[in-house]
Amino acid sequence: LQASIAGLLTELEITQTWRHNPLLYLKIAFIGLDHCLTKPADSAEQRMEWLRSRLSVVPEILRQAAANMLCVPETYHRSAWNMLADCKLFLHEIEQHLPPKQLPHLQGLLGEVHSALVRLREFLKATAPVPDQTLTPSNLDSILRARFVSIRSPAEIYAVAVEEWSENMEQLRRLQAAIDPGKSWLELYHEYLPPGIGQWDTLALYRREITDLREFF
Repeated sequence: LQASIAGLLTELEITQTWRHNPLLYLKIAFIGLDHCLTKPADSAEQRMEWLRSRLSVVPEILRQAAANMLCVPETYHRSAWNMLADCKLFLHEIEQHLPPKQLPHLQGLLGEVHSALVRLREFLKATAPVPDQTLTPSNLDSILRARFVSIRSPAEIYAVAVEEWSENMEQLRRLQAAIDPGKSWLELYHEYLPPGIGQWDTLALYRREITDLREFF
């Protein structure tokens, strides 16, 4: 519990993700919309009231996103750009699946949310992203201790990672030498075709693996 609270305080007060990550606002807004459409409701009227209530606050949430941003790292910028397209598609799906008698009551709100998405998109378009490294936390030691309850320092964690990476590379080198010394392990990996792979399409292969896992457990 202490670690969870420390994590929240780190996000809100120290790293201040809400000043750099527009995805946070999009997720709050659209996961909220999804929840009100999919969680159990006493009636269709209650569900529509939930939807009306949440749609009405989404434009303000997205306005706050633009108002709060100090800078946007490249990864967040790229992901938010993609997520905006998904949110637009999700809005369209909501509109398509609304009961016809409810559509006139919600069309105005849906239009306002769409306009808010357009404004946020224009904001991102006009905002030059900064390198991800710009926001590397300077207090990583305290974050590891308080949030992840780690007894290792960043240097020790890095040393463990390097050791594991080296061991993995050595195993790959041994396999490469045993299979074909004339090719790199990456070439061998991409050229490998398991027997019978042509008999399965991707979805059928996943279905078979899921069935095997279910039977195993």
